[in-house]
Amino acid sequence: MLRFKFIIISLLVLAGQAQAKTLQILTMENAPYSFTQDDEVKGIGVELVREAFRRMNQPVQVSIAPWARAMEQIRSGVVDGLFNVYRTPERELFAEYSEVLQDETSVLFVRKDSQIEYNGNLGALSEYIFGAIRGYSYGGTYDKAVAEGVVKNIEFVTLTEQSLRMLVMKRIDVAPSGRHVGKYYLYQLGLQDDVRKLMPALETVPTYLIFPKKNHSASIRLQFNEALQSMRDDGTYENIYQSFHSMLEENLAQ
Repeated sequence: MLRFKFIIISLLVLAGQAQAKTLQILTMENAPYSFTQDDEVKGIGVELVREAFRRMNQPVQVSIAPWARAMEQIRSGVVDGLFNVYRTPERELFAEYSEVLQDETSVLFVRKDSQIEYNGNLGALSEYIFGAIRGYSYGGTYDKAVAEGVVKNIEFVTLTEQSLRMLVMKRIDVAPSGRHVGKYYLYQLGLQDDVRKLMPALETVPTYLIFPKKNHSASIRLQFNEALQSMRDDGTYENIYQSFHSMLEENLAQ
């Protein structure tokens, strides 16, 4: 009987320890969705993820990392999650996806005095130099154009703000970005009057929190989905978005 009680207690302790493990979740510097301010990681996506895990009673540590490195750490299972991720066939080989975390609209930025126009056909822009984050997806339309060699002149960067600086310095001709992200950094850099957004947009794409398949995270992923849905149902999701309203494209000029 004593041995049986010892086994039960040991299992409970181990279960408690497993529950208490802090999950390591990564994202990139990508305001207003994720950014560092006063040594603290903030942003719409950051708060959505933190609140969902809080409802799960699951401790998490959200950190910023370069995108290519973060994706490699997911592939290898070194970390437990990565968010602001578009779904691609290649990523589905090593990652499992949550329900949609948020939508993001990808657009193209050019210099204000540029003669470049866009009618929805990236083939018409094939002669120009693009500045893109290494390992990042801007949606199926752009990714397909790159894979097929339609977009072939690419200068790779680590951050969106780098590509915008290069654009103004005439080192590149086109900078793809999320519309809120690009506009935010243009205002932060004081370049909003030097750059314009091409229309139409590339596309609006859902983004996700992904979990490495190597870590067998099915249970956590399902719990996360349930917590995220509860946030939508009780208004918390919208409240988090509204708390960052001043950083969204339509409000920056104010």
